Formats: sequence, structure tokens, C-alpha cells
Amino acid sequence: MGRVLSSGRRVGAHRRGLPYGAGSHSAGAPSLLQVIRFLLDTNVASFLTKGISPPLMRRFRDTNKSDAAISTITEAEMRFGLALLPSEAKVWRTVPPFLREIAIEPWDSRCATRYAELAARLRRTGHPMSAFDTMIAAHALAYDFTLVTNDKAFARIKGLRVEDWTKGPQRA
Repeated sequence: MGRVLSSGRRVGAHRRGLPYGAGSHSAGAPSLLQVIRFLLDTNVASFLTKGISPPLMRRFRDTNKSDAAISTITEAEMRFGLALLPSEAKVWRTVPPFLREIAIEPWDSRCATRYAELAARLRRTGHPMSAFDTMIAAHALAYDFTLVTNDKAFARIKGLRVEDWTKGPQRA
């Protein structure tokens, strides 16, 4: 499950469980090969930078840092959000460190192919989603990632594994 990333990006050297930019940072070793299992949706990445969901913060802290990544689509959405805000805004202290420290998976031709198929299917069935959400779902499908989101709209996508870490532990 997941995909091997060999980008050589420096991955997660922050103190897990705190909003990004809070607490001390340690020198993490670069990861040349890592298997990504979880792709974090933009809403989840945003929650992490704001520290607003204790269950999410706990689950993220307890997850192996090399198991989670964001898509370049999420990176673009987060950078756009920053560009709209003055440099004094609080998120300027948390979003840039988050983007430096988390693995960022490139959106490639394989993702584009899945996007075209998925967007067409959703439109034909009368359930289109935003382009960015469809692109993120296609990214997760293309590389067999589990999408971490609290957006219930993703649950209707056939074949997409979805987990909501903003809720407490699921009880059987």
C-alpha cells in the first residue's frame, strides 16, 4: 500500500501534536525512500496548522511521520490562502513550517488521467465536486493512498479509502 517517494525532501522534524511552528524543532534526517500511506486533504492540513482538532492532533502525532503526505494541490491551496492574508496573520507562523516539514507528493500524468475519469464520472452521475477536491481524490486513487479528510463528500467516490481523523477513536 502506498508509493515509494525518492525526492530526498526533508520530512517532518517538528514536535508532533503541536500546531506547526509551535514548540522546538529537531534536526530530522532526510528521508530518501519513504512509503506514503495517507494523503491529507487540505482541510485536515489546515486544521493541523491551526491545532483546532485534538483528536486529529493526537492521531497525526501517533502516526509515523513518513506515512503521511500532502498533494501539490493541497500545497497550492495553502499557499493561495497565505497570499490572501497580510504577513502579520497568525498562519504565517504555522503554514510555511508545515509545508517545509511534510512530504509533498507531486501531481503527475497518472493523477491527471485518474482526474479526467473521476471528474467525468461525477459529472455524469450529477454529483460533481470542486476541481481541487476531485484532483486530490484522483491523486489518492492513482497511488492507492488513504485520503484523510473530514469532508463527507469524498465518501461517495467508489474505490477511494477515506479516514476522518478529526473524530475520536471509532468504537465497534
